[in-house]
Amino acid sequence: MARYYHYLLALVIALMASTSAASAKDSASGAFLKKAIEGNYAEVQMGKLAQKNSQRDDVKAFGQTLVNDHDAANQKAIDAAQSMNINPPTGPSAKQQAS
Repeated sequence: MARYYHYLLALVIALMASTSAASAKDSASGAFLKKAIEGNYAEVQMGKLAQKNSQRDDVKAFGQTLVNDHDAANQKAIDAAQSMNINPPTGPSAKQQAS
């Protein structure tokens, strides 16, 4: 009977360890997605500033490219975050806004 409890205890520990590892992986993925989304928002803002403030057409075109590319990337990242039940950020981080 004691042997049975040892096996049961080993099984419970193994299950807890695998659940903990999966949770840590999800946590790391969520943190990455949040930073990526914030970064995309910052790039979009910079692209809009380039379009608004530059007098050079090539800089304005690059600003539009930033907006287009990072808007598209952000939509995919937001969809991924939502599929993982993560509330995505709604703008750049405070540090990015201060820059």
